[in-house]
Amino acid sequence: TPEQSQEQSRQGRKRERSPENEMNIDETDNNTNKMKKQRLSRSLSRFSSRSVRPLHIVVPGEGLRDSAQKIKAMKLAKNAVKKRNKAARRGEADRVIVNLKPKHLYSGKRSKGKNQRR
Repeated sequence: TPEQSQEQSRQGRKRERSPENEMNIDETDNNTNKMKKQRLSRSLSRFSSRSVRPLHIVVPGEGLRDSAQKIKAMKLAKNAVKKRNKAARRGEADRVIVNLKPKHLYSGKRSKGKNQRR
């Protein structure tokens, strides 16, 4: 019937093997093994670009004798920052109103003590 033929044409079909691929079965197996090994092997390590100079190398005009002196200066700077950060206080931006009390419930209700007589 025409309805069945339309249903069959709508259905997806698996790709049929072409005769060319059947000839090279052993080669394709080798290729798939190679691809699998490549996928599972360790990825290539990224190397640093040449434009970026290592931090410990002294550049003329920095005021340091050699790389050892520069490394020492970097360590001292790091420790100074660490100490400063330890003693850091809450800044203005860190202020939070901890609990919002509903003022309309508390206002005007003076209980016990001197507040009654004022």
